[in-house]
Amino acid sequence: MASRSTARLEIRQAKLKDVRAIGELVRRAYDDLPAYTQGEIRGQINNYPEGCFVALFDGAVVGYCASMRLDERVALSDHTWDEVTGNGFGSRHDPTGDWLYGYELCVDPAVRGTRLGRRLYEERRALAERLDLTGIVFGGRMPGYA
Repeated sequence: MASRSTARLEIRQAKLKDVRAIGELVRRAYDDLPAYTQGEIRGQINNYPEGCFVALFDGAVVGYCASMRLDERVALSDHTWDEVTGNGFGSRHDPTGDWLYGYELCVDPAVRGTRLGRRLYEERRALAERLDLTGIVFGGRMPGYA
């Protein structure tokens, strides 16, 4: 499990105790998107805990990312976000998948511009390298697009 600290910032694997704080963060970060349910966030963490990270500043959740492993055929095919993520639960995670698929990343608006998003992407990259995966693919929720 990754854990890094610099001053008052810590990046670590997300835990179920973070679910409520992650939900509040996502609402602050994306007020134009439907909020995740606590069940969806629990699903993301339960389905692939190694691929979910939080950024904490003074103990408060200020960043979150969720990822899963997918087979190349699925990761690189045409798909919608709902299809590939199992409607936001991360249930399409394939433990033998050769690609890391990042499907959520958010940073608290109060700390944007601090390169926190980059730090979360670096955690994903380190995970993909540690697992010797083929690569990383990203997808995101985009209102009004399929």
